[in-house]
Amino acid sequence: MNERKAAPIPANDDIERFKNYVASLGYPYDEISARYEKHLPGGPKANGEQFPYDLLSGLSAKCASDVKSVFGDMHLWNPDEGALRDLRCIFMHKNPHIDEYLSSLLFRASLPARKQDLVVDEVALISKDDDVAAKQTWPYAAVFGIGGTFTGGAAPLFSFDEHVNEGEVNIVNSLAMLMKRRLIGNAQAPPPLFRILNEVNHIDSFGGAHQKNLASYLKNLHLTKISMIMNGIMEEFHLSPRWKQTIADICITSFLLGIIDKRFKFQSPSVWFPAIRLSMNEYKKKSALIMNPLFNNAFNRTIQLMTTTFEKEIKSDRIKLNIPDKKGGRVPKKFSGEYVDQFMLVPYLSALIERFFGADIAFIILAPLWEARVAREIENTLSRRELERFVTKDAELAGIDTSIGKLTVLHCDYSDEDTTSPATAGGAVIPQDSAIKRDSDEDMQKNAADNPED
Repeated sequence: MNERKAAPIPANDDIERFKNYVASLGYPYDEISARYEKHLPGGPKANGEQFPYDLLSGLSAKCASDVKSVFGDMHLWNPDEGALRDLRCIFMHKNPHIDEYLSSLLFRASLPARKQDLVVDEVALISKDDDVAAKQTWPYAAVFGIGGTFTGGAAPLFSFDEHVNEGEVNIVNSLAMLMKRRLIGNAQAPPPLFRILNEVNHIDSFGGAHQKNLASYLKNLHLTKISMIMNGIMEEFHLSPRWKQTIADICITSFLLGIIDKRFKFQSPSVWFPAIRLSMNEYKKKSALIMNPLFNNAFNRTIQLMTTTFEKEIKSDRIKLNIPDKKGGRVPKKFSGEYVDQFMLVPYLSALIERFFGADIAFIILAPLWEARVAREIENTLSRRELERFVTKDAELAGIDTSIGKLTVLHCDYSDEDTTSPATAGGAVIPQDSAIKRDSDEDMQKNAADNPED
């Protein structure tokens, strides 16, 4: 009998860096890790291989278990044993959206405990019909958000993608809803889970996520290098795919558990306001970015946006998702005037994660989110200052090299009374290197309806 050859698999090569990051924040990694080891029956096994236990795997497995419990006695789809034996990892497209993160979590919730901590990686197809890496790895993987229209010639073990070829009928708008149908068919999802599914489905389908929505903050993580100091040396790095998935797992699961626990009034300002203020002030003390001369101003603006500004937005009922009109089965760029509350808002997370995972996990998970937002403020300040060096009235400049990249497109025509900064007035600026111009929270809120996520 011929045995199937073991496939290459992404390694959990972020373990040491994550340990060092936890230590740089002042937390005892081994002590915290021991709390979650019980959620792993030895790690994922395939073809005699076993991966060492680590905290990221334990946290993700705990989240998958918590989500599975929400389904109660409902019958969940489960792969047959042959497929489970070959299943070794999860692949998502580069820089996944909240839609892919939720779908991956739902998929792992349907699996036996021994498979709930699968290795996660992000991939891109190099060839449309002859991708060597995909051919080697996809037969052992569940593939999310890629492969619906072309597969690089690979045959994935499981393929989940809401995108279809031209002429085919798309029965769902988002990957999360596709995953829900795979798990429970046409049955109604438990109400707490449906609330999250509905919001994610709307954001993935039509856009409109507020800049304080978890969907927006997960996008920030893709763009930001995280900093830490170890042995007096500054290190900057992008979070690994598995690290980002664990952050998404913890955040989504905390929102879900918060809906279920009706006694915990996490949306009350008396609960979320002091929790996030404490978390962000703790981040300020421990952040390696504090050595940046622009840090204090960027931090002060960020904490204001996340506390007093957010409280005003909630009171004024401004954080809504537009419901699109539907005509003939198609959704135009027109909205009905009806709205849905956005629920998965980052300022709530400090209190939520502390409630269900502990204060140490809450800070370890949220510190990269705070850093991504502060780094964005620093980047915006640098962009604005650099542009103001070149921009004059009625200026048309192209090909100008700046300290933040090449100015490729610019047209500004604004009056003396216009208080809009040159960086955003009447034109498009595309720095090519490290700095990317992004709108403010307020600008993004105004333009959300015209800027869908995909």
